[in-house]
Formats: sequence, structure tokens, C-alpha cells
Amino acid sequence: MVFLGLLKEKIVKKKIEKSFDKGANSYDKYSMIQKSISGYLELMLEKFLKQKNLKKEISGLELGCGTGDFSIKLIKKINFEKIHLIDISKEMIGIAKKKIKFKNVSFQYMDFDKYKDFRKFDFIFSNMSLHWSEDFYKLLKFILNEMPKKSFFLCSFLNSSSFNYFKKIEKYEGEIFFNNFPNMKKINKIINSENLFIYQKEISLKRKFKNPMDFFGYLKRIGANAKLKKNKSNLFFLRKFNNEFIINFDVSCIIVEKLED
Repeated sequence: MVFLGLLKEKIVKKKIEKSFDKGANSYDKYSMIQKSISGYLELMLEKFLKQKNLKKEISGLELGCGTGDFSIKLIKKINFEKIHLIDISKEMIGIAKKKIKFKNVSFQYMDFDKYKDFRKFDFIFSNMSLHWSEDFYKLLKFILNEMPKKSFFLCSFLNSSSFNYFKKIEKYEGEIFFNNFPNMKKINKIINSENLFIYQKEISLKRKFKNPMDFFGYLKRIGANAKLKKNKSNLFFLRKFNNEFIINFDVSCIIVEKLED
């Protein structure tokens, strides 16, 4: 049973890798939501850094770096001793390498669920990527346990309030179109520890689409059309829904600071 579980996980992650490989070349053009959220993360980080007396140089790690845009923004604001970028997509990493030429920046083609060296970094960050984890809560616990004291973790992710339009269809049609997104109540229980402190902001962005197929076309253009679950959705019947609709992208942005004992 363990072998079958590992095989299933490998197959699912390969699908995600291929999806983002295919969307890599058009990602920068269509990733408006991700870029908007990165702006909110920047503001949160600026406010946080003003309150903290951090050492001049820090080591940074980005999980799910995509084409590297978020790291480029942070490099302009933070004096990094070193910064390491990882992503499950070779194509995304390839584009990031072309954009970022600094000697203190390194890259790794890797699934962040398999990454273990969080103790090496003072600052771990991720923009709109961690909801692709096979087990978000397990990954979060591991990061928070492993990251060193006086370090901080900045991330954003789609939360469980997103995509209300499709939830109504799922309820009546019995289809499952999307992965289960993280729930902030569960996250707060994990972070409710004496040596962790959380800064939290909830963002809701809305975007209009011509019809459901237009929305799924948008997901495909940025590589976000894969599913963590093995079951297939019947998208064909969605063609009967041919009216404009609004999609809500509900995003949780958090900074978790690991305090000294």
C-alpha cells in the first residue's frame, strides 16, 4: 500500500510538472493574479522589516519560484548573502535563470514537498505556490519546525474560500474541478505556538470570464490546470454554461516569525 501511495504521488506530481512546463512561456503574460498578490506580500514584508532589527545580510529560499519575478523584486529590497530558488518545472527554472544573473543566486529543479534543508535559511518565502503541495499542512509543519530561530516565513496561497462559482456546480453536478485549498482555521491551529508569531492578511481578487471554458483556458496558459487528485472532471458539460461570470481568488498572505525560546 505504501508503494502504491508513492507511485500515485509521483504520477500526480509529474502531471503538475508537465502542466507548468507547458505554461512557462506564457506565464509572465497571463499571471496577473500572482503579480497582484506579490505586491501585497511586498507591502507586508516592508512593514515587517521596519519593525525588526535584522542582520544586514540574510539567506533566502523561494519555494515554487516560477519564472523568478518575486525573487527579482525582493533582491531589490533585501541585502541577500545568498538566495536559492526551487521549482518543480524545468521550463520555469530555465526562464528564471535567464532573468536572474547574480552570483549569489542558485537554482534547483525540485518538488518543494521533497525539500529538507530549511535550516540553512533565515528567510523562506513563496508566492501563490504552496497550495500545490501534496499535503499543505504537513509541509507547513515541517517548514516551521525546521526553520532556525529568529527566521521568518512569508507566503501567499489560494484558500478554501476561492472559486465559489464552481462550488455551486460541484454541489449539484457531483463533479470535482479543483484541489482542496488550505483552510486558515487549520493553519492557525498549527501556528498557535509560543515560539511562533503570525502576521496575516486576507485578500480577495475578482476577475470576469466569458464562460467556464474561458476560465479553464486561462488556467492552462499559466500551467495551473493540473489536479492533485487522480479523478478526472467532465469539463465538456460546462459548455452549456455560456454566460459571463465572476471568479473570486481568495488569498491568504502570512508572515510567520520564529522567536527565540
